[in-house]
Amino acid sequence: MSRNTKRKPSAEVNLGFQIAPMIDVVFVIMLFFMAMVGAMKIENAHNTKLPGTIEMKSDVVTPDEIAIKIEDDGQVYLNDDPLDTPEAKNLPELAGNLNQLRESSEASKSQVLVT
Repeated sequence: MSRNTKRKPSAEVNLGFQIAPMIDVVFVIMLFFMAMVGAMKIENAHNTKLPGTIEMKSDVVTPDEIAIKIEDDGQVYLNDDPLDTPEAKNLPELAGNLNQLRESSEASKSQVLVT
């Protein structure tokens, strides 16, 4: 007995969201990053001295704040220490002290407040 059965075409079945291909992609990406981390070279630091550094003549303690006071008679005080005479117009001692403080603050990479 031969049965002549024909198969009826079935309607397409919606399987929904498939998570297995997504997991495969995540594993492949993770494998790629793990392989790349193993191939990275670690850079070593080289101790080099860059040009343009300032050699200090002596150690200067840089205060956090400096007070400059000028009296009515023209006398200049730096942190209550008298500097130049009232007749000195270009104030060489004050300028020298401020330049030295600027250089030391730049060398120590700090800021000085002048009031």
